[in-house]
Amino acid sequence: MKWFRRLGETLGIGRPEAPASAPMPSDIQKTVMEFSVMDRTRPMSFERPALAADHVSRVERERFKLRLAGSSPERRRSATVLVEKMYGWRGYKLSGDAALARREGALTITGLVYGHQGEPVGTATLRFDGPGGLLADELYPAELNKLRKEGRRLVEYSRLAIDRGFVDSRKVVAALMNVFYTCATAEGFTDAIIEVNPRHVDYYVSRANFVCIGEERHCPRVNAPAVLLRLDYEVAAQQIALYGGRKNDPAAGRSLYRYFLVGDDQEALSDRLLPEQTPLDQQGERP
Repeated sequence: MKWFRRLGETLGIGRPEAPASAPMPSDIQKTVMEFSVMDRTRPMSFERPALAADHVSRVERERFKLRLAGSSPERRRSATVLVEKMYGWRGYKLSGDAALARREGALTITGLVYGHQGEPVGTATLRFDGPGGLLADELYPAELNKLRKEGRRLVEYSRLAIDRGFVDSRKVVAALMNVFYTCATAEGFTDAIIEVNPRHVDYYVSRANFVCIGEERHCPRVNAPAVLLRLDYEVAAQQIALYGGRKNDPAAGRSLYRYFLVGDDQEALSDRLLPEQTPLDQQGERP
């Protein structure tokens, strides 16, 4: 039994939501990533005690934790509320994809980023391709089927929302992408696709190496224009090898991959995300 199935079983993904009174599994309760949006402050900032105290306070205020929603109704509601809030602010509507995400027992993983007071400030959902297809199949069936015929295994990023009061969204987006990349590549998925508003295309192309594979079309799920982008995970791996863990290196430019974990830190993230082998795995799957 692969970790892919164990992850779904552990987190309740693709199953009916657990009742509100049900205890959350330990894997849901734990933080899978913790980070600060602040880069390292120059040593000269600590020459005055007042500045040092202010720096510590700011670090505490700007420390964030990323957790998986799993089957927790509370966390799923928090993600939906944040998406509705931010989509509404942009003038989008949100409809239709919640039912599709549950169709055919689809496997989806929702990440939630929490601020220091426990408030959700960012969320996104990873959907694995399967019998129910992807949300983007509604607008871009030909483009996605072409990739499938080429043997590509697809995942989809959707419902990305960052609180507009949160000034530096780069690390939040990068943290969510880092977790999704780890989960998807562990099971052999080869590409991520995402539908974005045309005004956001440059952000994903220049900072995350997505490429445009679908022309602008009207998306009824949000009542707004959309463009289909694709990220080849081999390209992502090359970018991580070049820039991963180099957030303060000017040579990394605007790349989101400079915030990705590498080495021991990435191994620790994988250990927290991917369930360990069980005796059943070692003995083989049940018939």
